[in-house]
Amino acid sequence: MTRKAFEAQSTLVEQLHGQRCSQVSIGEDDELILDFGELQQVGPGDFDGTLWLIVECPWRLETDDEVLCGWDDDEDQITECARHLIGLTVDATSVRRPGFDLTLTFSGGYRIQVFPDCLAYFSDDTTALTIPWYVGGEVTAS
Repeated sequence: MTRKAFEAQSTLVEQLHGQRCSQVSIGEDDELILDFGELQQVGPGDFDGTLWLIVECPWRLETDDEVLCGWDDDEDQITECARHLIGLTVDATSVRRPGFDLTLTFSGGYRIQVFPDCLAYFSDDTTALTIPWYVGGEVTAS
């Protein structure tokens, strides 16, 4: 993916400000999926939020005092600890360059830190569709 795609996602992630986390799940390839807003049924037993964030690289959930869980923990442990986020709103987002590390700060003192860890993410390869975190759903490009 290109730096241009990273910059676009850095703008789109700002649309999560003020959004309430409605669902947390682990995807088929161990992605962390955070849904925001009203859940809408998209298939039998499958619901998506109005907006969502998918994380396909290392991350951790923490407070000011402790690390609660991280990307390489057991799926059941992640599911259990990530439930803390359901019902909380995103108070702030920040993207730190050059690595496009993402921080989502939630009400209640919780934070998700995301760390893109592979050099391939930063190449200007316009044929690859790899990006370590991205926002989707009802987003609008600025």
